[in-house]
Amino acid sequence: MVSIIKSIELNNRDNSLNLLRLIFATFVLIGHSFVVMSESNYLPYFINYIILFLPVPCFFLVSGYLIAASALKNDLKTFFKKRFARIYPAYFCCILLIVVFFAPIAFILVNGLNFNLNDYLSLNPSPLQFIIYNLPLILLKLNIGNILDIINQNNWNPSTWTLIFEFGSYVSIALIIFLITKLKIKEKWFPKLILLMHIGLILVSFVYPKYDGIGFGIWGTFS
Repeated sequence: MVSIIKSIELNNRDNSLNLLRLIFATFVLIGHSFVVMSESNYLPYFINYIILFLPVPCFFLVSGYLIAASALKNDLKTFFKKRFARIYPAYFCCILLIVVFFAPIAFILVNGLNFNLNDYLSLNPSPLQFIIYNLPLILLKLNIGNILDIINQNNWNPSTWTLIFEFGSYVSIALIIFLITKLKIKEKWFPKLILLMHIGLILVSFVYPKYDGIGFGIWGTFS
């Protein structure tokens, strides 16, 4: 199976997979806009499913092929360096933009167009807490104070909940590639290994139902 994967050149600039990911990401963006505006409950179920729930696992499914190709082409250090550079700088910039730009604007609106820096920095959770607690790709602090009440929300960037699971997919894929290529596992064990992993992901989805699409990223790698 590895030989089959290696025989397929998945050049990031010479295939339609990134176009598919762009399409799925656009649907996710549109779907989340309805959620943020609390309008998703007014959409017909099948439209809600198509633009909000289906694109996320499809995005991970397609991404799995490109990630597998990267894991096969690079050693572990290079692979994780590239994956880190792909996610974390943009994620950290989002956190900083929220703290230094978007949250102050919301604070001004909540306080009648008045801004006091000390009052802003003294919010609970504070801007500093928002940065520190959210550094490890896990949303431990969703809000800064309660300033998002102005739009009836409590989470500045809800779509980032997928990032820690995406990074977990990178780790899983790298581990599987390592087991297959370095430890020379017999090919007859590949389907059993992948099936066992997928059963584990399904079990996780029962514990955390809203994360049930994450496993498609790994599953897509070897489908």
